[in-house]
Amino acid sequence: MRLQFSTYIDLNPMDLASSLVHHICWPTGAFVEILDTFNASKESSAEVRENTNTSPESWRISPLNPRCRVNSFQPVQNPKWRIDGVDNQGVEFLAVPVFMIPQLVPRRVDVHIPDQTQHPRELRAALDSDLAFCLRDSRVAELGIARLVVRALEIWTTKQDNFPKAFHELPYGSRIVILNICPNPEDMKIRMIPDFVAERQLLSLKSLQSMWKLPHTAWPGVLNLNQLQHYAQLHDTVSLVKILGINEHEFYIFKSTIHGIKHLYHELKLLLTMSPHPNVIPRPLYIVTDKDRYGGDDKVYGFVLRYYPLGTLADTLASRADNGTLDLKSQFHWAKEVTATLVAINQSPAMFHSELKPDNLLLYTGTDGLEHVLFIDFEQMGNWTTFSAPEIHYVEYLTRLSKSDRIPAEEKMRFAKILEQHLPAVKDDPADSETYSNPPQGFYKAWTSLSALDREAAEVFSLGKTLWSIFEGCADTKNSPLKAFRYDIGQEYPEYRKTPSQIQELIKDCTAGERDYVRNGSETGIIRIGSKIYPRPFKGVNGDPELNEYEARKATKLWWQNVVKDMELYLAAKLRWKNGTHTKEDVENLGFPRRPRLVEVLRRLAEAEASLLCG
Repeated sequence: MRLQFSTYIDLNPMDLASSLVHHICWPTGAFVEILDTFNASKESSAEVRENTNTSPESWRISPLNPRCRVNSFQPVQNPKWRIDGVDNQGVEFLAVPVFMIPQLVPRRVDVHIPDQTQHPRELRAALDSDLAFCLRDSRVAELGIARLVVRALEIWTTKQDNFPKAFHELPYGSRIVILNICPNPEDMKIRMIPDFVAERQLLSLKSLQSMWKLPHTAWPGVLNLNQLQHYAQLHDTVSLVKILGINEHEFYIFKSTIHGIKHLYHELKLLLTMSPHPNVIPRPLYIVTDKDRYGGDDKVYGFVLRYYPLGTLADTLASRADNGTLDLKSQFHWAKEVTATLVAINQSPAMFHSELKPDNLLLYTGTDGLEHVLFIDFEQMGNWTTFSAPEIHYVEYLTRLSKSDRIPAEEKMRFAKILEQHLPAVKDDPADSETYSNPPQGFYKAWTSLSALDREAAEVFSLGKTLWSIFEGCADTKNSPLKAFRYDIGQEYPEYRKTPSQIQELIKDCTAGERDYVRNGSETGIIRIGSKIYPRPFKGVNGDPELNEYEARKATKLWWQNVVKDMELYLAAKLRWKNGTHTKEDVENLGFPRRPRLVEVLRRLAEAEASLLCG
């Protein structure tokens, strides 16, 4: 009997799909009920392969079968559309109608496709539908699924009457929806769907000025949305634009969002109130507004920032490590800049930076000829778990479990009661709603509920992971189902190959309380290889026996059960620390009471640099 709270997986969970994010990437995976539909008798993997390689089902999904071939993989000549990236785990393409440039206004109209589980099974391998789950950038355009989408858009666009006019009349954040995936792009049904949700969340410039009460001189100039010419979508919140009538040869960044408008406005407020700093993104150049279709005051859609073409520290570290040009002098230079900038941010109106990772640090060349880091993303939202301290992401896990309908009702209530002990104001908090309010420290309650000292300890944890990335030359610290970087050398924290011993000790101290990598002396968890999920440890099909679907599902659930159990133990110890009843073992497990202060990290970096480069 199917219980109402259970979630059933009818697809091999070794294949990534957007609808499986709750099972693979979130703690709700601990409560997934596993049906051994593929291997009810639990045959060995070798027997499964032997039985299926010659079966009718095997031929049905084989790429050798003519019905599995898609005659749409060659790039379109002079295309009308371009795929710049993908969001929402591979089902929301950041597509740009390039034939409308330079008249194209950024309206964030993304192209939505069905979940990967709804793609014909015989096409999924040929289309690489699963791989789109973990690709975020323009590499997704090389996948079969992206080329099929582009070809379908090409055919559909030619059939529309005055498409540019219809496109520009869409509400901001509307959708182009592809209803079905099939081998022939002419058979794919496409709809353009107006969506007013994002626009309804927007506030007027007058409302923000009244709310924040900033001096008139604090506000930059105002542009109309129609003055922006959209050239590329670099990220789901970042558009590359030019501005009509203003340095028209220069590119700028237009930052906007169709989700969580309140966080965008909070970042705007911080950037307008923070003092200039050489390692913090400068204040916005312009506020971008447009008319309210309901007759009110002009709404604020986002803001314009300077464009930094060198890209992120994450890509630079990985690419230079790959070609052997990453040098220790640059690594110390960046490490000290990051640490010193955190000190300055903590003394600013922002009070903390919750999203520290190499992917949120841009590089620019200064007047001294050196490459300097530049902090971005001041929405004060969540970080990747790989860079987030356990006292932060365990509260996030707890929050998700307390609100999920994918777990038993009694468990949901139990988690909600535990959450009240850590976030007493969680009920009826206006920050939970989409209605924008103006809390002085933002909406990120896992951080704002902490003292200034504890927030600094959480920052130091993220700094420790960032230092590991800097000195090892890695874009991320851990293999993740959610993202695949351009350069992947198969190295994960806490493995050291290049980092000096003094820095290794510093990183160990900064990341005290780390708990996601080793349990009971052995490696556990799950690992993504290509577009499939396997239990750890797993060296690949040539190093380990190939696993069946049931085994992969079971390993994923077991991993999240262990995480949830550890979460509860950790948060119980955190309460004892808060109440003054902690033990010595609690301090050891919690980690954050033992982490160094930022000024101590900066001192130890300088000493290590002097010893290694000047000694």
